[in-house]
Amino acid sequence: MFGELLPVEAIEQAQQLAAEAGLLLVVGSSLEVHPVAALPGEALAAGGALAIVNRGETPWNSRAELVVDAGAGETLRRLELQRRTKGFEELQRRLTALEKRVDTMTKPARGAASGARTRTPKRGSTAKKP
Repeated sequence: MFGELLPVEAIEQAQQLAAEAGLLLVVGSSLEVHPVAALPGEALAAGGALAIVNRGETPWNSRAELVVDAGAGETLRRLELQRRTKGFEELQRRLTALEKRVDTMTKPARGAASGARTRTPKRGSTAKKP
């Protein structure tokens, strides 16, 4: 929290994770209070990318790949809704494909639906050749 001293071990772990991250996502921070404000620099120096979700400007906006100027809660709720919607669309696609497979398995054989029957020659009779 603002004004609290953070445990040294936690900061060291955060610095290491930031340096190893392919993408550092900052959510709801002005990035003005150190030592946390230095984490984007750790990620960028190691070749990672930076994305920021925050209401208002941060000192790192110009270096970020993506900046969303909006509230953290609002943005994360929308992302979650979008994720769930995509999950629903995928489920719907799979169910439709499954229904088609079941339909093809349960449809009567060709000709059987119209009541047509094939004749089998009687014993001893010869079938005419066309």
